[in-house]
Amino acid sequence: MRSYQLLRNCLFLALMAGAPVLGRTKIVTIPAEYTPPVSAFSEPVNVEGYHFEVNRDATRARVVVEYGYPDELYEISIGYVGGLSATRVQLPGLRWDPEEHAVVYQAGDKETKCAVARGTPGSHFRLRNTGACTVSTTAAILKSDDGWNVRSLKGLDVWLDTK
Repeated sequence: MRSYQLLRNCLFLALMAGAPVLGRTKIVTIPAEYTPPVSAFSEPVNVEGYHFEVNRDATRARVVVEYGYPDELYEISIGYVGGLSATRVQLPGLRWDPEEHAVVYQAGDKETKCAVARGTPGSHFRLRNTGACTVSTTAAILKSDDGWNVRSLKGLDVWLDTK
């Protein structure tokens, strides 16, 4: 199931790659490498997917970004349950619009519909990404301060792009 979702997300992102990015908002900076506790080697981190969550009563929305690394499925198969935690962030301008039954992102006078409700809006429903808001990464430098030394590490800036 997970490999199907990864394939679907990669295909979707490849199709959307040609669309121009109109706006970009930084979500978070993460380390570019991860060393699983069951391994002695670092592995490159990649974004595996993203979705939106809503609090309908408060008309709030947040973006959830999920990460992975190459040997994650192998480690799950040998019983290691851990890995990278998803990032959940409420961005200024990202909200639930109860009239539209949609997650919208507003930057200045531009409003972008990121996800729409599928199902019965009055009860349980699922959100479907519209493709107008995507998640991307760029290389970054991450500063690590242990209280005495400051080190520079390879990092990834994670962005919400609006089309």
